[in-house]
Amino acid sequence: MSFEIRVHEEAKYFEVRYAGAVSVAERAQVLEQLAVAAERAGFRRCLMDLRDAQFVPDAFAASNQFASRVARETVDRDARVAYVAKNTSQIDPTVENLTSARGVPFRRFNHRLPALAWLLARQP
Repeated sequence: MSFEIRVHEEAKYFEVRYAGAVSVAERAQVLEQLAVAAERAGFRRCLMDLRDAQFVPDAFAASNQFASRVARETVDRDARVAYVAKNTSQIDPTVENLTSARGVPFRRFNHRLPALAWLLARQP
C-alpha cells in the first residue's frame, strides 16, 4: 500500500489517495496522521480517493475497532468524509456498515467533483 495526504488549506479539507492493497491496520495508521493534522489545521473534512486501491478483508474485531476510532474522530466534530471509488471492490463493506451504524458522516461517490461538492457543502 502507498498513500499520500494532501492538505487543502484554502478549502479546509484533507485528501488521501490510496494505491495498492489496503488493510484496516494501514488505514488506522493514516487515521492517526489525519487526527494529528486535523488538530493542527482546525478542520476535519476528508476526501478519500480509493480509485487506485483494493481493500484487503480483515478480522471483524479489527474492522470494529477502526470504525469506533473513525466515529470518535468525526461524529459531532463538523467532520465529513467523502469516498471516491470506481467500484465496490475498492470499499470495505464491513467498515462502511460499522461506521454508518455509528453515525459517521460519510458518502460514497464514483467521481471526484460531486464528492468535493458534498464534502465542502455547509449543510449535509
